[in-house]
Amino acid sequence: VVVLGTPAEEGGGGKIKLIERGAFEGADAALMAHPAPTDLLRPAVSALQQLDVVYRGRNAHAAGAPWEGRNALDAMVVAYSAISALRQQLPPGAMVHGVITHGGDKPNIIPSLTRAEFIVRARERATLAEVKERVLACFRAGAESAGCTLEVQENGPEYLDMRHCEPIVARYADNLSALGAPPREDPAGFSAFSTDMGNVSYVVPSIHPVFGIPAAAGNHTPEFAEAAATPAAHDAMIVAAKAMAITALDLLTDAGLRSRARADFDAGTGAAP
Repeated sequence: VVVLGTPAEEGGGGKIKLIERGAFEGADAALMAHPAPTDLLRPAVSALQQLDVVYRGRNAHAAGAPWEGRNALDAMVVAYSAISALRQQLPPGAMVHGVITHGGDKPNIIPSLTRAEFIVRARERATLAEVKERVLACFRAGAESAGCTLEVQENGPEYLDMRHCEPIVARYADNLSALGAPPREDPAGFSAFSTDMGNVSYVVPSIHPVFGIPAAAGNHTPEFAEAAATPAAHDAMIVAAKAMAITALDLLTDAGLRSRARADFDAGTGAAP
């Protein structure tokens, strides 16, 4: 049994670097769990690409000689608005999020530089590539409309969707039930997220369930952080850890389970909600 510390899940793709350096070679399975507002055995894990966007224009006095400027903020706003309009035509499960991190320096100076960070998600890797190209077209439209130059860089590696290995998922669910905590799945409570565990699921049979804690709000909120510090959340984590440990023991001692897991992985039939 190997317990891997895998930093930089939220950005940087720590597990992807471990894959590249051979950390998962020879592994029969990989198991991971994460807290959420509800239990889910097969959460929808989306493929993801983070993008850093920079527009460069030309400064000018906004009142004295605005015609001499090239407004980098206009370029960013056009792109942001175009992406907002694009969302209506995105395929199911595809999402685009973005924040403008620098919009200029002074209101009376036409901005020559703006920056933003965007995230593109899709249920599957192939769809991610299609959505990303449409988002890039929005960025190019912003540059063209304002007469600015555009720089787009990928911020970190591409995160893949999750291939849930069904035989291991089923055994984990059985073990939860044996511990007196059968999963109470509610997809409405936790729609989608992304993780570099998806990349792991493409190189070794894997599962990534989420376990519910009594939280009034979703992940990445102050309310969820408070809920995660409660005794009830700790108890839920212990149950999930026990179920994972028993499942790992089953994989070590049950050659049939390992064989079924490998066959499911080789067939590429892992569940993808």
